[in-house]
Amino acid sequence: MTKKRIIFTLVLLGVVFYMPWWAMVVVGLVGAFCFAPYYEVIALGALVDILYGAPTLSFKGALGFLVSIAIFFAGVYMKKIVR
Repeated sequence: MTKKRIIFTLVLLGVVFYMPWWAMVVVGLVGAFCFAPYYEVIALGALVDILYGAPTLSFKGALGFLVSIAIFFAGVYMKKIVR
């Protein structure tokens, strides 16, 4: 792992704790686009569900995890189009 990827993951972790959900989506998309397979976004999406997920919502509180998987695949798809 490179230093840039580790630093970016720590920034994304800070975004999870201190910023609104849409900031995590934007930063996660940037990470999924810039780094090879950015699996960390899936793990941090699961963390969002563990910390903030509401079981009364649909998907039993797994919406953040599902969005993070979508971000991962969107980043892979965007890289294939651009590169």
